[in-house]
Amino acid sequence: MKFTKYISILLLLVSAVLAVVFYTSGGSETMVTTIINWALVLSAVALAGAVLMPLFFSNGKGMKGALVKVGFVAVLCVISYFLASAEPVEGSRIAASETAWKYTDAGLILTALLFVVAVLGIVLGPVFSSVRNK
Repeated sequence: MKFTKYISILLLLVSAVLAVVFYTSGGSETMVTTIINWALVLSAVALAGAVLMPLFFSNGKGMKGALVKVGFVAVLCVISYFLASAEPVEGSRIAASETAWKYTDAGLILTALLFVVAVLGIVLGPVFSSVRNK
């Protein structure tokens, strides 16, 4: 568990340094691209942690369910990537690369998809539970 603690501290320190440099540089275009790329790195670390942690802490029976969930999240990631656009937002003055725009858009779409899945889980979870218990 110390490994995750040290990684968290490292990510926080890098984020703090980037934030200070960003605000002291006046928001230059290269710093905006750097911040967008760092946000993508943090999103990837969070997604990898959320997906991989259940695999390490599951027993034999729970492993099958964890693998199904990992597959489901992978499918959602692929869907969001293919739905994403590499075009900048209309009226944007940020000069980021097409790859950065694509991944940012994919991250936003993935967030929306995961929100919908969470709401459906909250609403339909008790329904499935009551049907299963009868």
